[in-house]
Amino acid sequence: MSSVLDLNGLTGEQLDSVLTSFIEQNSERREFSDLKDCEKKSIWKGLFETIERNISDAVNEKCLISCRLLSRDRKGLNEAVEDAYIDLLMKTSGLRNVSDSPPRADRVKLESKQVLSNLIHQSSTVLAYCTKNLLLSDILGAIGAHKDVGEVEKLDLKLLFLLTALCPELRLEANSNLRALSVLNKALKRSIKGACDIDLAIYQKHLLQALFNLTLHTEQETPDLVEIAKTMKNVVEQNFENEKVKSIVIGNIINYLANMDGCEESMKALFLHDDMKNVQNILDFLLHRLQTLAEVEKVQLKEEIAPSLSVLWIMSKMIRDVRKYLKKTILPPLTKEDIQVKPEEGTSARNRIVALLTNPDQEISSMAAEFLFVLCKQRVDKLVKHSGYGNAAGLLARKGLLAGGSSDANVSSDEDSDTEEYKQESERINPITGRIEPERKNPMEGMSEEQKEYEAMKMVNVIDKLMRAGVIKPATIGEDGKPQAVEHVLQLQEGINLENPSSTNAED
Repeated sequence: MSSVLDLNGLTGEQLDSVLTSFIEQNSERREFSDLKDCEKKSIWKGLFETIERNISDAVNEKCLISCRLLSRDRKGLNEAVEDAYIDLLMKTSGLRNVSDSPPRADRVKLESKQVLSNLIHQSSTVLAYCTKNLLLSDILGAIGAHKDVGEVEKLDLKLLFLLTALCPELRLEANSNLRALSVLNKALKRSIKGACDIDLAIYQKHLLQALFNLTLHTEQETPDLVEIAKTMKNVVEQNFENEKVKSIVIGNIINYLANMDGCEESMKALFLHDDMKNVQNILDFLLHRLQTLAEVEKVQLKEEIAPSLSVLWIMSKMIRDVRKYLKKTILPPLTKEDIQVKPEEGTSARNRIVALLTNPDQEISSMAAEFLFVLCKQRVDKLVKHSGYGNAAGLLARKGLLAGGSSDANVSSDEDSDTEEYKQESERINPITGRIEPERKNPMEGMSEEQKEYEAMKMVNVIDKLMRAGVIKPATIGEDGKPQAVEHVLQLQEGINLENPSSTNAED
């Protein structure tokens, strides 16, 4: 099957027929390896010459669909697509209004923007040209005039996201010279209609993704960021059509908020001290993701929960009322039932988050540990009580707190108390596992001292062999509170009388 498309000398009906046939034959193709580069260049030229003739909306639309199919194949695009084609696409898409330019149908605008999006993504020369042809300004102008949330408007936001993702230098221009944050905030305000269906949720998703790009590596708070936070409070409080719609919007708000570390005013504008509803929304989002993870094996863990953990941690360390609320919700005073099972076993918020402390993904385990540590006012004894020393050991090793103590960080203080039933049973808790262990027979019961010594030396020899083979690398706790590898197994005897790190005071 030949992919060559020759439009020279064809009339309106002939053009319609030839273009329809080309689209039907190639709609599923991802590459056009049967075409030489010179043939591709000729086809692109013919299509754009036909578009410029503006024979009819139907012909223009089919030319643009053909361009979209061809733009899937990256090979040869740099040579085939000329700057003039991009200028024409900006006109047919409605992004650039020219006095002598005829009005375009929405379907022509839509296809023009799709072609433009593909070319920016696929062609480095097109991308380079679009950084200097004022396309960014035109896109923001179009977004500023949005009155609907249809496909054409969503493509404006996609184009902004694409440009600012592929050209980080455009973020500075957008924020400094084009007031992009203000433009997007106004568009977000206009989109709030009280009720949110799937179409509106997807529009807001694209808008929030563009805001995410524009606030990456934010170094200082600005009035625009505070205003955006106030708008987001209203976005979160929309009446969502269903949980899927709510998840789309909340998930993208969380991604944006992950950029707001250090922006205390913005956070406080969204999370008011006397209203924890929005805090609960983010916690519910995380817990729902963790529940899904427990039920479905193939889930991208980092992408699914890292932003939520990050935002909860940022909020907790910044805002005292948020930390107190999350502490009360996630780590309430332990009951007799709680200490019968390991902290990581179960379906409570505490169980699910503690289970992340030993996740093989270090970024996830570190995030979860830092979050819980902030909730515990950075007190080792409190963290160990709620998670078990074994689960907390990774964070304590990184911070040099394996021997106990607390961080130097200044975290607000509040008070709570252990339950009476916890106090009565606390002496029986194994600090390593964080639970009361079931009664077991002492394996050395009935042995003589000589037998015990013999068994101990057998264990020493086994450990020594494993050390020499490199299977294990035992360590003791150094003066800096961090693990220090030992050279000989007998060094493990040093420090065995260290104070129990799980001794606790009154609960936070």
